[in-house]
Amino acid sequence: MDSNPDYAGLSDVDLVAACGTRPVDAGAWNVLYARYRSLIVSRVRQASAKLSNGEVEELTQEVFLRVFLALRKFDSSKGTLSGLISRIARNIVIDYWRRWHTRDETTHSLEQAGLSSPALAVRSGLDPAMVKSIGSLVATSMEGERQRQIASELVRCATVTEVVQRLGVKRREVYAVQQELEPNLIAAFEAARGQKKIS
Repeated sequence: MDSNPDYAGLSDVDLVAACGTRPVDAGAWNVLYARYRSLIVSRVRQASAKLSNGEVEELTQEVFLRVFLALRKFDSSKGTLSGLISRIARNIVIDYWRRWHTRDETTHSLEQAGLSSPALAVRSGLDPAMVKSIGSLVATSMEGERQRQIASELVRCATVTEVVQRLGVKRREVYAVQQELEPNLIAAFEAARGQKKIS
């Protein structure tokens, strides 16, 4: 190949060969990206209409990363490049939903984790009004208005899905706040009880 080849005119098979060379040929990858980006975005959106534009962009980049890893093993006699890319895109979206759906099933709410105000009132033996006040104080001590709103909803026994729907936030944000909130709640109730551990 010459020093500045015209990759746009290459067939998929030749473009795959150019993309599979090491060191990576940026020109070949730019053409592959331009040629298949709209297909990937379309496949990602078809797999789930619930994805935000940010999630679609993130998954599109993940698809290209997997394509990068898969191209060296690509065999055109076993299928087309667009078929390979479509399968990778579908599998990425399925994996994405499995990760978040499974996590949502295991951590629906602080109630299920036994960390909501009513659950802690029962476990700690403290007055329910005091427990609710402590939970609210911990939630409002979070940094950032958005984090405080999410934490307040979680303390009120809202599930992750309910918080996402009520506040219009992403699940990742809710999980991050929940992870930060749980140890703070436990510490606050341990201090209130004057014990080291809530059983």
